Parts: sequence; C-alpha cells; structure tokens
Amino acid sequence: YAEDYLVELNSLYENISDEKKYVTLSGKPPYLMVNPNLTFHDHNDLQSGDVILSRGNAYTSAAIARIGEDDAQFSHVSFVYKDPQGKLWTTEAHIEIGSVVAPIETHLAQGNARTMVFRFQDQAIAHKAAEYMFKLVQKKSLTGKNVPYDFGMNYKDSSELFCSEVVSKGFMDIGNIDVPMYKTKFAEGLIPFLQQLGIKVDESTVQDFETFAPGELEVDARFSVVAEWRNPLKMKQSRMKDAILTKMFEWMEKLNYKFETTGKMTAQVYMGWVLRRMPFFKKKLKEKFPLNMKPAQLKLFMALEKVGGAIEVELMKEDKKSSQPLSLKQLFSMLEELRARDLSLYKKRKRSALFHRYFYPHPVKSE
Repeated sequence: YAEDYLVELNSLYENISDEKKYVTLSGKPPYLMVNPNLTFHDHNDLQSGDVILSRGNAYTSAAIARIGEDDAQFSHVSFVYKDPQGKLWTTEAHIEIGSVVAPIETHLAQGNARTMVFRFQDQAIAHKAAEYMFKLVQKKSLTGKNVPYDFGMNYKDSSELFCSEVVSKGFMDIGNIDVPMYKTKFAEGLIPFLQQLGIKVDESTVQDFETFAPGELEVDARFSVVAEWRNPLKMKQSRMKDAILTKMFEWMEKLNYKFETTGKMTAQVYMGWVLRRMPFFKKKLKEKFPLNMKPAQLKLFMALEKVGGAIEVELMKEDKKSSQPLSLKQLFSMLEELRARDLSLYKKRKRSALFHRYFYPHPVKSE
C-alpha cells in the first residue's frame, strides 16, 4: 500500500489524467516495474507458462482479495499459453461465464488496476501445464458448454474450476506439483458469508479447509516476479474497496454483521434466474447469470455491490475535501465513524439508513 500510495502521488505530480496513457503491462517506472534479471518490455515478452495476477474493479474482486486470513491485493489469476504459431493466449475462469481461452489482448483490454507476472522455476513444465489447460478448456468450450465456475473454491475437485484452480490443476496434472506452496484459510467468523458464497464449510470444517487465493502466489518461492504494473488512476478506488471489504469482514467476525436483501432485490434475482433458463433470454443473460449460480449467491453479490457502492460514495466525498489521497489509516477511521452513525440512524428509522438495511448486526445465538 505504501508503494501504491507513492505511485498515485507521482501520477498527480506528473498531472497525467488520461486513462489511455496507462496500458496494462507497458510504460515506464514507477507504473511498470521489471525484474532486472529478466527481459521484459511489454506483454509481447510473456512466455508460455507465465501466470498473471490481476485486480479487478468490482466489489466481488475486493472480496476475493480480502477473504482469506491473510489479506492480499489480487483477485484473479490467468494462465498464459503461447501456441506453435507464437500467438499468446490466456486460460482463465470467470464467475459469469466459467472457464474460457482468449487472445492476450482480451485480457489486456479489461482495464485492471494492478497486474503482476510470475514465472515458474521450470519453464518447460510450466509450458506443458499451460498447454494442457488451454487444450482442456478450449475443447470443452467448443462443445458449447464452458467448464462451470467453482463457487466452492475446492481446488481438489476439478469438475468445476475457479480462476486459481486453472493454474493448480495444470501443475498438478502435468508435474504432480502442488501450487501454491502455502494455502489460504478462512476465519470462523466468516462462515455465514462463506456459505452464502457457496463454500462448503461449517464450524467443524472451517479450520481444515484450504484453498488457493490469487495472492498466495506472491509468497511461493518457486515463482519469480517478472513484472509489476499499476494504473495510478485506479489506485484510489482499489484502496477504498480494500478498506471497505477489510472493515466489512471485520464487522462480520466481531459484530456478527450479515447481508440481507429487500423484497425488491429478491424479486429481481429470481426474475433473472428464471429468465436465464428460458430459450429467448438465455443468450442475452449468458454473461450475467451463469446457470450454476444459485439465487442465494446472486442476492449476495447484489447486496455486496449495493452496500460497497453506498459506502464508497461517502468516502469519495471525504476524499474531495482532502489535499492529498486518503491513507488506509484514515479510511479505516472514517469507516468506523460511518458505521456508528448509520447504525444509529438504522435503529431510529430503518429506511433512512445508508447501508444497514442490507448489512447489519444480528443477535448472537446462545450456546
């Protein structure tokens, strides 16, 4: 965060506000930092088997980055494959559409806030793993049905795949290599949220459940950092979303906060869920409502975006009053003050509350 903050300040000093000036995996320091022992100028220097960590701009991305016991700043993993003609592809899993292969340009055009490239110590194995996953996912997609997204984040069962699992399955099936070296664990206080998300844990299993969160690759010594890129124009929103999700998870753990949806939101979810299964609307909603996403998950994502968005508006108001970007410490303090004010308002008149109508503390059940 200190690095991000300085990069953001540098962009303000240079007075570069044109989004087109920042192209993923290209540019100069401090926006693009390169391993001095490797050759890397832009995405054309990617190698088959490289792994890309990126940070999306949605609140679901922030949730994925912060959901583990150890916080991270990345929410997505892509596996790079270079075909025999030298064309670069990515193999990746998306919540909306499942697992797909796409030209590298599709990934670059997504406009992420942060991107890092990692390279495995044995590039021959990494290439074979990337090729294997590319062909596996492509073959399934050509049948008209992508490999479904794995909401349970169970990397030991590959009938469905989440983004990190695309990489772990490739290395395990090709080289019997367990990636990452260290796995993500979840806090017991997040069990209700995890269950809504689709992760099969309870009080008796949460301590033993492990998964592969994108950020774990940063501390796997078998991978070297090739390059790191930041878009300073998106640093502020990314930092705010991280602060918001950090506090939201803290409130879940310590204050028993839970998400709730209104009748209107529930009706919208079930309408989308039903229409997704009707032939006329099926194609139009394909990239918004995956068939294996349950109504409870749809409601959770809708509530998360609604609560996060409402809080971010308030933080942006405070940011405009400041002479420089707000630090994490300042954001955390503001979030606690906002929570206390909004909870007080919620108790007096529910409909007037900013976000406690959708996210509020529940009574703790007695033993």
